[in-house]
Amino acid sequence: MNDAGRVTGYTSTVGGSNHAFSTGSNGAGMMDLGILGGGESYAHGINDTWQVVGLSTWLKTLSTLS
Repeated sequence: MNDAGRVTGYTSTVGGSNHAFSTGSNGAGMMDLGILGGGESYAHGINDTWQVVGLSTWLKTLSTLS
């Protein structure tokens, strides 16, 4: 959380993947920060100029040969 009360983190979507989010000032609302072209994203911190630090992952689909 930054000094303005903006919170960042990650949450599970309806589809079961994790997406990073950020809230407005004083924790109001929730904005999905997307996945940056990967499979999931995670936000771990936010500074006072609203820059978010985190990561985005690429998911690989594994298939089994019969």
